[in-house]
Amino acid sequence: MKNQCFGNAHTANMYVRAIPKTQSLIITSNKHLISNSHKGLEIQKNGFTFVINNNSRYIDIQFDFIELLKKSRIDEKDSNKILDLLNSAMHEIHPFVFEPILKRIDLRYDIVMQPDERQVFWELMTKTKERIGKLYKLYGSSSSDKSLYYRGKEGRHNHGNLRINIYDKEQQLNSINSNISSNEKNIIRFELQFLNRHLNYNKYKYNINKVLNNYLSDDSRRSNFNKYIIPIIYPGTYYKLSCAKKIIKSSGLTQSMKLKIIKLLVQCSQTNIDETSKNYSVNTWNKYLGILKDLDINPITIPSKSQLDELLNPLSNDYKNPII
Repeated sequence: MKNQCFGNAHTANMYVRAIPKTQSLIITSNKHLISNSHKGLEIQKNGFTFVINNNSRYIDIQFDFIELLKKSRIDEKDSNKILDLLNSAMHEIHPFVFEPILKRIDLRYDIVMQPDERQVFWELMTKTKERIGKLYKLYGSSSSDKSLYYRGKEGRHNHGNLRINIYDKEQQLNSINSNISSNEKNIIRFELQFLNRHLNYNKYKYNINKVLNNYLSDDSRRSNFNKYIIPIIYPGTYYKLSCAKKIIKSSGLTQSMKLKIIKLLVQCSQTNIDETSKNYSVNTWNKYLGILKDLDINPITIPSKSQLDELLNPLSNDYKNPII
């Protein structure tokens, strides 16, 4: 199985520098378009929201890629078109001098899962890592909310860096009494939110400038989802332990290695990923995970009481009906 998750751009925030005099000129010449919000003065123009705050020397720009382009699949080829639309909207309001700078971008990957599959998937996610880098796992705010959120030490409302969200889109819309469209039914959403501090870190650490092209490219999206989502859900098809054992026993591994891999799966089925990994050195753990990946077996196994014997990995190219 190949894990080649590209993800899809969803929303973004950018900003342009504007001195108070420029802001005043914009407000004066666009009075008929201005509305007040808790963020400041807002101007809606051609699918973009421009937010002017008197206490800032910047003008924020917010937009939704999908609504802007009227298409569900956004990729690197759309970057120039988005910038052309943005420049056109900006010049209709005022001829800005500075180029827009990326402040936040949200990437998503949506997958269709039937109710029985979703139930098993959320149960499996209770066994996955409690921590990814400097991010810690949080669960949904109620017992019925199975969502996973990975946040920094600041907690659920961390505003500065990186957020990872895995949630049931239909359930999320129900919780806010919002209508559910046909393409939102049975959706599990994997979402990466790169906030300003994370974009700054990438700029100074890896020389990745804060421009759309750098985050809309296929390579970038593939890299980010593989870096942040795969370590949570792990590669490979999810199997019941009995099914996984059959695959391992029929493989070309030595008898000794077969027993070692099965032992790892048994331990993980009885505890979780974090507890099981403590029993191995880093090199041995990674080696055994690599063997499981080659066999297309996820280290997290489906409970024996489940009606499903296997569940395809949501980020597998083989998964049915991906919406990206």
